Amino acid sequence: MEDTIKIDKDDTKPFKKKFNKFEKFTPKRNFQRKPLKLQSLDLEEHQIKKYQRGNATINKNKIRTGFFKNKLFKQEKKFQYAVEQSARAEILLNEDSGYLMADDGEETTEYTQDDIKQHVDIASASKSFKLNLDFGSYSVNYTRNGRHLVLGGKKGHLAAFDWISKKLYCEFNVMEEIMDVKWLHLETMFAVAQKKWVHFYDNKGTEIHCVKKMNDVNQLEFLPYHFLLASGSDNGWLKWLDVSIGEMVAQFPSLDDKITLMRQNPGNATISVGSAKGIVSFWSPAVHRKPLARILCHVAPMTAMAFNSDGSKLATAGMDKLVKLWDTRSFKEPLTQYKTKSIVHNIALSQRNVMALAIGDKCEIFRTISTGNVQSIDSYLKHSESSPISSLQYVPYEDILGIGTKNGFSSILVPGCGEPNFDALEQNPFRTKQQRREHEVKALLEKIPADLITLDATQIVNVDIEHLEEKLNKKPEVQIPISKLNEKKKGKRSGVDMAKIKQLQKAEEKQHLLKAAKQEEFIEVKKQKKMKKKADTDDSDSNVLDRFRKKSKK
Repeated sequence: MEDTIKIDKDDTKPFKKKFNKFEKFTPKRNFQRKPLKLQSLDLEEHQIKKYQRGNATINKNKIRTGFFKNKLFKQEKKFQYAVEQSARAEILLNEDSGYLMADDGEETTEYTQDDIKQHVDIASASKSFKLNLDFGSYSVNYTRNGRHLVLGGKKGHLAAFDWISKKLYCEFNVMEEIMDVKWLHLETMFAVAQKKWVHFYDNKGTEIHCVKKMNDVNQLEFLPYHFLLASGSDNGWLKWLDVSIGEMVAQFPSLDDKITLMRQNPGNATISVGSAKGIVSFWSPAVHRKPLARILCHVAPMTAMAFNSDGSKLATAGMDKLVKLWDTRSFKEPLTQYKTKSIVHNIALSQRNVMALAIGDKCEIFRTISTGNVQSIDSYLKHSESSPISSLQYVPYEDILGIGTKNGFSSILVPGCGEPNFDALEQNPFRTKQQRREHEVKALLEKIPADLITLDATQIVNVDIEHLEEKLNKKPEVQIPISKLNEKKKGKRSGVDMAKIKQLQKAEEKQHLLKAAKQEEFIEVKKQKKMKKKADTDDSDSNVLDRFRKKSKK
């Protein structure tokens, strides 16, 4: 028999009393949980300015009601709090970009890849490798998170793989000439510019789609925030294809007969085209058949061009053996200009503004770029290949430079070229399958329309005066006249009526202001015309035939 425990009724009395007391407890009305205060740290001005996005100043006199005053000031406090917290979070970014330091009497250019491999950890050493392939010249493209790589040989060879774990996704030959390759918004799809048309493949090598509207393409660029695939062709046509809906957004001929050099600006998503006349033209799908700007960068034909990660700097090279660094915000004069020994065929800029130049089968890397006219600058590293270099690209968030050559592909170590800290919400190299799906859905919801691509990225903040005047000129769509609404009613007036009255009053005030502004403009134009006529009559000599001229009606 199992032992049983009996509980007397008297033993449960104290528990009942405690339970009854807990039920009768009522919290205070103004009870609020206080937020935990973080340890205050003294922040310097340059730390706060780094994360600020303009001065948040509000004029109190222009706000009528106290409700909106409090609302706007609360928003200001939230923005200021976010800036302070992001500045304080710099302590958590413990990773720093390293670089090579030579001993006394030595230079960093003397160090080879074998020397660097011996002095780094095993994981970093495994990232430097070489592939001997027979279907070059090869074009190279990495994903935005720097994890995946696709190679396209000119003789039809295609290969996509995870270059860190060396896991091969697909490898095949399209039996056709390949001009360029580009990853799309995810590592599951990439676009290939083949001899006739542009083809889309998944990471297993299956052909998804063939875009016959994009024919004879030489260059490809993908705009990730707009889901647009831009192409430049042999006949000089620029085309933008929306990958999310599969429709052509814009297509028109450029000012050049053949497009062989095309890059995108990551800062404003404009497409820049380098011509044989040494001119760089900036294009947008919103403006047809007319470039947003044109800049004469070189006297001779252009050979290479590259933007940095935020789009603030542009590096160009031409047949005149000059390399120039431009500020994309002004384009008045080049920041740096220096001469090389021979013609530069490829340029790449890293996230830390480390510049790589491909001259024949040699690659020179420059860490510090001085401003002003300089004849030559000190190189950081030098690397030589067995065949001519066809393409260059730095790996995001890694100290690696990918080099595509005629005989294969090389991955070399460049200490200090990559950003050491990545934003996992923006681009995560270690994201899972579920995180990848969520990222795709979020990116589609936040897709930017193609009409918003302009040279000045801050233009969207300004007021469109032309459309605003059209809206103000329109009569308000309210059926009830003000006279009926102003009539006294029995009892209190409803909130709907009051809102309609205010709406009509505001519309009338705006119309009066517009009429007054137009009258003033009309009067000023008349005065200017009269002044011009007087000046013309005073300057012109009197003639006998003046009496036959038409007299102006008063």
